[in-house]
Amino acid sequence: MHFESGHEDFRKMVNRSFLDECLPHHEGWETQGYVEHSMWKRAGELGLLCMALPQEYGGLGADARFTQVLMEEQGYTGFYGMNFQANDIVASYIYHFGTEAQRKIWLSKIATGAVLGALGMTEQGGGSDLQAIKTKAVKNGDDYIVNGSKIFISNGYMSDLIGLVVKTGRGGARDISILLVEADPPGLTKGKPLKKMGMKAQDTSELFFEDRFMAWG
Repeated sequence: MHFESGHEDFRKMVNRSFLDECLPHHEGWETQGYVEHSMWKRAGELGLLCMALPQEYGGLGADARFTQVLMEEQGYTGFYGMNFQANDIVASYIYHFGTEAQRKIWLSKIATGAVLGALGMTEQGGGSDLQAIKTKAVKNGDDYIVNGSKIFISNGYMSDLIGLVVKTGRGGARDISILLVEADPPGLTKGKPLKKMGMKAQDTSELFFEDRFMAWG
């Protein structure tokens, strides 16, 4: 059997949460184009975020079937307002490729919903072709200055932390990097949630970077 009793118990909890706590507010979220931070924190309380992360970093150390159950229940209930996968991807990049200091600072915050993650990859004319992106990060001593824009970014409008795909000018395959950018001014402007044909409650927006100074210390 693909699912075990623990997965089915988890399914019942997720289904009940979506039906009781999310769907009654769904129409309002579709109108505004995003789900409030309070619901992400609630999802963190229920253990729905970053489930595959080890427990030492705030996750459950759960197998992939729990994520499958979560996605299935989104389909069954029709609740697509929260892009759990976009948030989890940022945490996964930090876990696999970040420093230990970055893991300790960010992962538990993302897993609890205190920080909402977005992956800033897609650009106008670039799509998923990362070699075509134009957003640049220029070295300034030990820091970076970022200029460019992103479009169709899931969780972009409500994001607190962005895994930003940039070109660093080093040439070849080494020219593309991911920087962790805190989603606050100055130098960052968020476009209003984009109007879409479907999944209207799911936060999708543009991001604009103008001399966004990134300090690392």
